[in-house]
Amino acid sequence: KTFTTFFKKNLQLVCISRTKYFKYRKSSSPWKLKMLFTRCLHLLVLAFCMQLLYANLQDQVIDDYTTATKVNENICNSGSSIQGYLYCNLKDITCCADSFHADKALVGLINDIMKQCSSQLQNLAECAKETALEQLGFACACIDRQNVTNQIQSLIQKTKTASEKPLYYISMPLDPNHPGAIQPPISSPRQLLQTNTSLFNCKDSRQEGTLCSYWSAKYITAGNTVCRADYPCGTHGYSYNWCYTDHSNNWEYCCTGKCDYQGEHYRWCYTSPSKHWEYCGSYSEGKGLANVKNEECLDTYMCGKHGSYTYKYWCYTDVRRNWDYCCAPGMDCTKHSQSYLWCYSGEYNNRWDYCKTC
Repeated sequence: KTFTTFFKKNLQLVCISRTKYFKYRKSSSPWKLKMLFTRCLHLLVLAFCMQLLYANLQDQVIDDYTTATKVNENICNSGSSIQGYLYCNLKDITCCADSFHADKALVGLINDIMKQCSSQLQNLAECAKETALEQLGFACACIDRQNVTNQIQSLIQKTKTASEKPLYYISMPLDPNHPGAIQPPISSPRQLLQTNTSLFNCKDSRQEGTLCSYWSAKYITAGNTVCRADYPCGTHGYSYNWCYTDHSNNWEYCCTGKCDYQGEHYRWCYTSPSKHWEYCGSYSEGKGLANVKNEECLDTYMCGKHGSYTYKYWCYTDVRRNWDYCCAPGMDCTKHSQSYLWCYSGEYNNRWDYCKTC
């Protein structure tokens, strides 16, 4: 490419325009003009050849890249990076993430482990276990957090004692868009900080952890409260579905079918095969996160019909159990033909509240 650019510049200098040619012809002999155009022709041919050579080199680079991509598919082979080894052996822990986010979620977890442990690389296995325990989502019912963190610790310990050559190394952070690509070794622990793991947070703000991307129905009550992590919805010896919502043994019913109006002016659902029913209050994803004062709800008590109070939608705003009403599902906080902002906070028309949007 450099040679091509060079010859093009020379052509601009040597090959004169038609106007300049007539001016130049008056003051130059015919043999000089012939020499000038011969040189110009030679440069044109040479530039054309260089352009063909450059095109062939580009094709070779593309072929090399394709080959490298195929080689990178072997990231799970021995002699890879520690991050690659974790990526290849932790596939089964992404069961709580949907298929689209699974790989990125796993890469996010691995990169975050290495980021948090960048100053403790001598004690990486133990640090990775503690970090993973913090990052894995409580609502991910398909994995055992303790077993998974022990697995992560064990995998890292294996990389230190691996007999295969070359030994495992610490690499640059994995690429979430190309998780299987081999990354070069780091030259400084600070390079492990060059990653943004916030891209892989849970879609539901009530969840905490890298790998959860939705709430399992087994962990949501009829009133839209999150069940205790160790006590999902179930009959638990009774004829109806229910779960504990805290360690004080407060409990709520759980739906066995859909939560909807179903012919009534309020939302309800069945909670048992014997057709026992309860009021329910669930929101679509990304809704019901703040009360009528636009205060953020507590993560485990978003807007809903919690407990025995089923007349209006409400939520707790802090651990001291301060609370307020919420706009009902599908009801926005606007003026609604009035001079002030308001919304319905229940299914009955007389249940409304003033509200704020900022």
